[in-house]
Amino acid sequence: MELNYLQLKEAIYSVSRRMLQQICIDMDKSVNKQYNYYFTLVNEIYNGLALCCAAIDIQAYAQIGTLLRQLFEQVATAKIIGSDENALSAYRTFAKAKHYYVEHDNDESELKKLYNQTKLNRKRIKRLDYYSLGWLELIGETEITYETLMKVAQIGDLVEWRKYCNNFVHTNLTYMELTPEGMLKTNIEFIYILSILFDVICCSYHNVTKFDFKFNGKSIFDEFRQIYTQIIEIRKTARS
Repeated sequence: MELNYLQLKEAIYSVSRRMLQQICIDMDKSVNKQYNYYFTLVNEIYNGLALCCAAIDIQAYAQIGTLLRQLFEQVATAKIIGSDENALSAYRTFAKAKHYYVEHDNDESELKKLYNQTKLNRKRIKRLDYYSLGWLELIGETEITYETLMKVAQIGDLVEWRKYCNNFVHTNLTYMELTPEGMLKTNIEFIYILSILFDVICCSYHNVTKFDFKFNGKSIFDEFRQIYTQIIEIRKTARS
C-alpha cells in the first residue's frame, strides 16, 4: 500500500514539473485572452504540487500544511473559473485590482472601490477576505468565505482536509509522532490530499484545453488515475 502512495507522489511530481511548457503553448493558442488568468493560476498550482512532493521527502510538515492550504483555494478557484466564463470574468476583475495594488506601491484604491461597492453586509466580511474572494459575490454568492469557495467548487471533503492541514500550520498546537510509523502515516495522508487536488486540476485543465497529459507518448496521468482509483476504494473499505 505504501508503494502505491509513493507511485502517486512520483506521478504528481513528474507531471507538475513538465507543465510549464504546455501551459505556455495552450495560453498562446487560446482565443479568449481572459483565460490567461486561468493559465497563470494553473501554473502556480502545478508549481505548488511539485514543491509539496519535494517537501514530503524531507518531512517538512508545517511547510506542506501551509502550501496545501493555499492549494485548496487555488484549485477550487481554477475549477470554478475554468468551467464558467462568468466566474472567470468576475475573477479577472479582482485579479486586475490586485495587480494594480502591486504595481502602484500597495495602493488599495482599486480594491477599496470593489469593497465599497459590495451589496453585502461589510460588518460580516473581513476586508482582506473580500479582496481575495469578493469575486464570488459577482457570481451570486452571499457568503464570502473559504467554505463558500469549496462549496461552489464541489470538491469532496476539502473543508475537512483544510482543517487537518491547519494542525500542521499552527505548530504550537501540533504533536508529531517522530517515529517511522508516525511519519509514514502523515506522509500517506498528505499524498492523498495532493492526489485529490492533482486529479481535480488535471481534469479541469483537460476540459479547458483538451490536453491528454501524454509526455513522449506516455500518459502518466492515466497511470496515476488507475492507482488513485484503487486507493479510493481501499480507503472506503477501511472506513466501512
